[in-house]
Amino acid sequence: LGFTRSAQADATAALTLMIAHALRRLLPGDWRAHVTALAFLSLAGPVAVWSCSSLETVPFAALVTGFVLALTLPGWRRLPLAIGLGLAVVLARVDGFVYAGIAGAAAMLGQSTDRRVILTRVAPVVMAVFAAYTAWRWWYFGSVLSLPLHTKLLYKLLPVDGAVVNA
Repeated sequence: LGFTRSAQADATAALTLMIAHALRRLLPGDWRAHVTALAFLSLAGPVAVWSCSSLETVPFAALVTGFVLALTLPGWRRLPLAIGLGLAVVLARVDGFVYAGIAGAAAMLGQSTDRRVILTRVAPVVMAVFAAYTAWRWWYFGSVLSLPLHTKLLYKLLPVDGAVVNA
């Protein structure tokens, strides 16, 4: 994925606002913790560098953060948001299913989450789309792994004829 600088800046702003919302929910009334955490996030070197590049790091971090927050929001209004963000996380990167799974498991371990809703409403939709996407990748590319991942990893696991390995 390639993102313009304005999209990167929008993702950084969205990530900061989501963290501010989460802090307001988790630590109500403690303004010093809010200011400290938001200042740390806003002044973090990697966030600034990734916000100025065309990498998907900050938009993906915003998607994962939004997915976690949507899973932990109270009420039924969060359901379409959680499903949509879960799908975006799974489809944004090849390893997105790992992040979505960890976020779902972490949300289920939380006390304020309705576990049944995650298991019966969110997880089946996200898993079905991920399975369909994986089947399509297999049909189209002949492999589940992306070509760079295939090149960097698979030769270490399987014997490949004619592979040239540089030390």
